[in-house]
Amino acid sequence: MDHQAIVKEWTNFANAVDGSVDTTEANYSSHDNTFRINIGNSVVELTWGTQPQHGSHVTLETRFKYLLNSADTELKIYPRDLTSILFTLFKRNKKKTGVDKLDKSYVIICNSEALVFELEAALSDFYGNNRHKDFSIQTEEITGRSILTLYIPELIVDQKELSWYYQFGLTVSEIISGAAKT
Repeated sequence: MDHQAIVKEWTNFANAVDGSVDTTEANYSSHDNTFRINIGNSVVELTWGTQPQHGSHVTLETRFKYLLNSADTELKIYPRDLTSILFTLFKRNKKKTGVDKLDKSYVIICNSEALVFELEAALSDFYGNNRHKDFSIQTEEITGRSILTLYIPELIVDQKELSWYYQFGLTVSEIISGAAKT
């Protein structure tokens, strides 16, 4: 798929979700191009580097960011591999869903057992549809605002796939925000 076809897919996605588009081109201080889609309280950032001679690798990543109503929710979900197991070995808030396929596939760190239970259906859907080996889902505090970030270290170029990940993140953010109200 060439650059014009990729941008057309992204623009179609932006139009389908009534999003506004903002782009930045690579320059002297940043060798990455960013295609940013703003959708209400959500942002989709598609970043790619076009000048690999300026670094050891080309940046290819997709980030979905959602503004949350809750400031005190801690949630981190990683694929279960040796690295994630080692980094979370002494974490206190590790949780299990009770679903074997999910517990064997993901490391979940959360400060709410009830939230993990509420996320079970969304995570099962993610388990069945996610094709990316590496990813992270986490809440973070950015300039006093609580944000849910779904990070995939690959560039998603397909409108249908972008839409699926966007909807998944929207569902998770609504579950988190709903859990914060109770």
